[in-house]
Amino acid sequence: MAKSKSERSSASKAPSKPNTGNHGGGAGTYLSAEAIEQNAIAAEDIWLSPKRVAAMLDVDEKWLEDCRGGRKKVEGPPYKPLGDAPNSPVRYNLARLREWMKRFREVVNRAGTASSLPNVTAFFAGEEPNAKWLFALPEGQPPVDFFEALKEGMLEDEDLPVAWLDIAEWASKQSAVVFRRPLK
Repeated sequence: MAKSKSERSSASKAPSKPNTGNHGGGAGTYLSAEAIEQNAIAAEDIWLSPKRVAAMLDVDEKWLEDCRGGRKKVEGPPYKPLGDAPNSPVRYNLARLREWMKRFREVVNRAGTASSLPNVTAFFAGEEPNAKWLFALPEGQPPVDFFEALKEGMLEDEDLPVAWLDIAEWASKQSAVVFRRPLK
């Protein structure tokens, strides 16, 4: 029996769960405060969901929630609730997140190892063996640098997966998209 259009599109979507580090089985690499500073434009104007912050720090969203609820023995990153109800959604300001990361390096470092790469150009130049960089993974398109996706507004789509990729993983995803395109 033929699948409906909605069944086909949901079956072909990649899982949206980001890599989640030692707190959830991810890559164990996260973006440094310096990388955020060098790559984000007007960080004070950028607000991120817990899902995006968890991907950047390579921690589980539950860890962030536990920090907000005072259930961790660490002060988590600053956030802003979007309402007065206890279960109101929250957002994290990128500039304040960067400042928190600088103040709480020992907390952030528990998640894994900060990427020593300053930007995606250094990733592609191969300056660090076995380096990973954070990419957005739009369906049917090549991986997009996390900061470029942020600037382009792509990360407003909460279902858009993000993942830490090494150069071989990036090349595999890149070539998979190229080879799926029809010849003209």
